[in-house]
Amino acid sequence: MLAILRSDPMLADMEPVLAFLASFVFERSYIEEVMRWDMAVITESPLYKEVMQDILEQGLEKGKQEGIEIGMEQGIEIGMEQGLEKGKRESLLEFLELRFGQLPEDLALRLQGLNAEQLRQLQAVVLRAPTLEAFLAELPNGVHEA
Repeated sequence: MLAILRSDPMLADMEPVLAFLASFVFERSYIEEVMRWDMAVITESPLYKEVMQDILEQGLEKGKQEGIEIGMEQGIEIGMEQGLEKGKRESLLEFLELRFGQLPEDLALRLQGLNAEQLRQLQAVVLRAPTLEAFLAELPNGVHEA
């Protein structure tokens, strides 16, 4: 049967396909024994190359989707962090205004670069600072002047 397959140029291309289909039923060693060739022949077939290309494209698409999902999760995390910081900054400004009255116009801008922990610490400072100037003196380095 294999001799007929191999002798006809039109059917010779079917050998790798038959080996591929046989792999669903038989062990690799048996297929190699019957076919009397190395599995490298399959890797050279157009069908194998096409299947591998499809697998590669599917893998890339899956990786791309996973990357998008991870990016979305990170985006949500960053958004939540920014929202928390904004809320703390707004609360701090409200506390300051209630305690000391009118605030310098640039104070909100000066507090913009502070993280949530720094803003939390400043909420305690606003409670114990006797004056707005005393509070401003407690601001982290680089935040004193806009």
